[in-house]
Amino acid sequence: KNLTDAGVAALGGGLPDGLQHLELAFGYCEKLTDAGLGALGGGLPASLQHLELDFRWCLNLTRAGLAVLVAGLPAGLQHLKLVFADCENMTDAGLAALRGGLPTGLQHLGLVFSDCEKLTDAGLAALGAGLPGSLQHLKLHFESCQKLTDAGLAALGAGLQDGLQHLKL
Repeated sequence: KNLTDAGVAALGGGLPDGLQHLELAFGYCEKLTDAGLGALGGGLPASLQHLELDFRWCLNLTRAGLAVLVAGLPAGLQHLKLVFADCENMTDAGLAALRGGLPTGLQHLGLVFSDCEKLTDAGLAALGAGLPGSLQHLKLHFESCQKLTDAGLAALGAGLQDGLQHLKL
């Protein structure tokens, strides 16, 4: 709970150049903001292949932070899991930011946006439109996102590529 942007920035700046696998959990860090996400994204090494980040209940994170984080994803990343459950400021624009920044060779993607009440069908459509063709495994969690409807699922489904082998919603 006491972690701040400064600590996350220091960690991001100190990651080794040859790091291939990184899992970090920052859940319930109420002092963490978009600036911390941006600093972490800017420090991700190019060698990284597997990344899991958990920001559940980080209430000050928005689509702007997610956009900067995604912009810093290494091109060779193959596995990505992001958890933004209960981040009340996460919106459709956050899902749209994912669309433009996912690495083209990404094979595994897991996203948890449970209880993000501002997400709508437009966000699912944006995500579906930007999934990389290399994606083989997709796990999405949108529990208790009450503004999502069948139309959003249909739009997401329309964006799924033929190479997808595993889907969990």
